[in-house]
Amino acid sequence: MRQTHLVGMVFLCGLLFGSVFVYYFIAAHHDALRYLRKSVARLNGTSLTEQPEVVGISHVMLEVRRLRGVIAQMTARLGNATKIAYVEKTPTSHEELDLIPGTNRMIHFKDSHFHVDDHRMANELAKKVRVLCWITTYSENLQKRAIHIKNTWGKRCNKLLFFSDKDERNFPAIGLGVDTGREHLTAKTMRAFDYIYKHYYNEADWFLKADDDTYVIVENLRYMLSAHSPSEAIYFGQVFSVIVKQGYNSGGAGYILSAEALSRFAKRDASLCAQDRGAEDVEMGLCLEKLHVVPGDTRDKLGRSRFHCFNPQTHLHGGYPDWYSKYDKYGAKKGVEWMSDYPVSFHYMSPNAIYDIEYFIYHLGVYGIVKGLQDLNSDPEQH
Repeated sequence: MRQTHLVGMVFLCGLLFGSVFVYYFIAAHHDALRYLRKSVARLNGTSLTEQPEVVGISHVMLEVRRLRGVIAQMTARLGNATKIAYVEKTPTSHEELDLIPGTNRMIHFKDSHFHVDDHRMANELAKKVRVLCWITTYSENLQKRAIHIKNTWGKRCNKLLFFSDKDERNFPAIGLGVDTGREHLTAKTMRAFDYIYKHYYNEADWFLKADDDTYVIVENLRYMLSAHSPSEAIYFGQVFSVIVKQGYNSGGAGYILSAEALSRFAKRDASLCAQDRGAEDVEMGLCLEKLHVVPGDTRDKLGRSRFHCFNPQTHLHGGYPDWYSKYDKYGAKKGVEWMSDYPVSFHYMSPNAIYDIEYFIYHLGVYGIVKGLQDLNSDPEQH
């Protein structure tokens, strides 16, 4: 017992002596401390005057902890930088997409006056098949992502709306009073569709919901919808066959409600559907199932996909996440032979990727080759 007390006393004396030694050592090297404080301030992007005066060992340790925190942040950034090379072309989640450097520079294609494309059929279809597009976003993403949709494919919708966490009149965006975060996408989606029914129902026949990292080829969407009536209780997208008995449409690939489907949704008994939480696309699928709105088959006449919850490279070359094969109703196939010549949507598109595909679809051409139209619509039961 005495030996234990003796060891304890020795330890405490050593700790006290060490503390005194460190204190006087630090006091004798004030310039070194000042340099440490300058380093922390520089790495944090603050001025030296914003840092507290060093008056004791606790303040020194505070500076050391701050420096360690800054170093940890820088290490994380460097780690992310090494990941960018891997995910830059094929992000398959929002986390991976966020690692890709965005762009605040809008690209304006100014060569339209050189084009001799014949838009008459597309323009006529735009009058017959009226599509309202609404984009779910939030205030921090308006200039990072949403602006690029506004500058590209969004212009081809009959009506384009952006729903955010708060009103932004200059953009413009409609605030729904819903907290940011993916855990509140259900509430945001429910309120957005209610708002659209109340204010815009008569301005469109079909109502498309898309993320701010989705790209939609609106002309191909209208062509697909031309084979259906907005009076059908139906909604279209990429069908997942889990959780919901009749299946549900992926939120990332975008999904589009008929006028009848939106009407049933807006007139629903509030107790039938979730108000918030849960996965937005699943909750929407469960809700519409109770309202007897069915997910339509969007494959073309050859059984090829038109809605895509990943970007073009992933659907062409593979690299799907493990969960995907269990979800996709038609087998999570890859390759050009399984993708329609008239695709409708792609997801996880960075701003640069949005401009890339805009160029490839609407500006790149091959001299001497004029593509003919294909009849790729069919009754889903014929697949």
